[in-house]
Amino acid sequence: MKTHTLILLPALLTLLVPLPQAHSQQALLKKEYTGNHGNKVFVHYHPDHCIDNGDTLYVIHRPTTLVLEMKPADKDWEYEEGNSTLKPGEQAADPSKIALGTEQPLFPSRFASFHRKGKSTRDDIAINVVLVHVKAFVELPKGQKYCDGEIDIPVRVRIEPEWLKEHTEKVELEFASPKVCDNPHGACSQLFKEEPVGWLWRIDNARWFSNRSDHCNTGSSYEFGGKIMIHGAEVQITESPYMFVTLFNCIDGCAEIMKMWNGSPYPTIIYNESIEKWIVEDISINDFKRDVKAVWDYVGTENSQYKEMVIFEEVIHAYAQMENIAHWFYGRYLNAQNVFNKLRAHSKLLSADDPDYLREHLDYYFSFLKITEEEILYSDTTHEVICALEKEAKHAAKSSHFGTYHCTYVVHGFCEE
Repeated sequence: MKTHTLILLPALLTLLVPLPQAHSQQALLKKEYTGNHGNKVFVHYHPDHCIDNGDTLYVIHRPTTLVLEMKPADKDWEYEEGNSTLKPGEQAADPSKIALGTEQPLFPSRFASFHRKGKSTRDDIAINVVLVHVKAFVELPKGQKYCDGEIDIPVRVRIEPEWLKEHTEKVELEFASPKVCDNPHGACSQLFKEEPVGWLWRIDNARWFSNRSDHCNTGSSYEFGGKIMIHGAEVQITESPYMFVTLFNCIDGCAEIMKMWNGSPYPTIIYNESIEKWIVEDISINDFKRDVKAVWDYVGTENSQYKEMVIFEEVIHAYAQMENIAHWFYGRYLNAQNVFNKLRAHSKLLSADDPDYLREHLDYYFSFLKITEEEILYSDTTHEVICALEKEAKHAAKSSHFGTYHCTYVVHGFCEE
C-alpha cells in the first residue's frame, strides 16, 4: 500500500460542490497518486486554491472543491466503492469521479480501494487527509480574560500538526473584530510581534470597548484573525472562537471620611466651698471645630483607560462633597457648635469630690456627643441620598461609557434614573 498525505488548510475549510468548472475559467490541475498495481487516483484542484508540494497537497483557499478521479490500471481492475473509506459527498457527472462534499468527514487514513475482477487481489491507495488548525490563544495564568488596562499580555499562535511549523515562513496576527472601538481611550487593543516568524505576539493594553448602545457591557471580546505563509503561499486565518476578553467589573474606587473633628473645649474647674465640691465654673469652645478629612482610593490596573475618570469621581466624593461645609448634604452634619452647646449644658450639672474625675467625665461625655453627631450623619445617608451623591459626582467627573451613573447604578437596579 502506498501512503500519501492531503493537507487541508485552514481548520474551517469547506469543500463545496458543484464540480471544478464552476470555480473559474482557469484550468484545473491534477495530482496523481499511483497504487502498487498501477491503479491511479487523480485529485483535481484549483491552482489558486492549492499548493502541490511533493506528496502533500496544501489547500490554502476556501471554499473549494476537490474532485477525485478513480482510474483503474486496465480493464481487469475496477474501483471498489464498498471497501473504500473515501466516500463521495456528491456524485460527479462522470461516474468515475467523486466530489468531496461538505458532508464528507475529513480525517486521516482515507483510502481508495481497487480490486482485480474475479480475483482476491486488491490495490489500496491510502490518502491521509489532515486538518490543519491554526489557533491564537492568550497565555496563562489568567487565560482569556483580563482586566481593562493590563499590559504586555503574551499571545501565542499554534499550528496543528506541529511539524508544519518548520514550513511556515510568516505568521501575521490581528484582531479580526472589532476594527473600531467605542471606549474612553478611543482605540482598540493592539498586537505587536515578539519574534521573527510570528508565533509569539503581545497585546499592548487590554482595552474594554462598548458593544451595546447604552455602553453597559461589563466585558468585551476581541476575535483573533490573520494569515500565515507556507511555501510562499498566503493562507488566511478566519475569525475563530478564540477570543480575548476585557473586563470592567475589576475597576473600582472609593472615598470615605477618616477624620471629623479637631481640638477640644477647655473647662475651668474650681472648688466650691459652699457645697464642698469641685464644679465646672465655665467651659470654652477653645480650638474645637468641625474638621472633616476624607481619603480616596483607586482599585484597578495602573494603565486602565478608566483610571483618571474613576479617580476624578472619588476626588469629588472626598473633597467637593464630604469635606465641603457648604455641600447640600454633608454641610448639614457634624456641627461642632451643637456638640459644644450640649457639653456646656451638661457641665453645669456636674460636681465631684475629685477634679480629675470631672475632667475624665467631661472627656467621656464629649466623645459620646461627637459619636452621637456622627451617627446622625450615617443614619441620614439613606439609599436615596447615596444615589443622589453618586449621580452628582459622576456628572461632575464627566464619566462616560461604563463609568456612567446609568451603567454602574441604574442598570444593576441599585438606583433609579
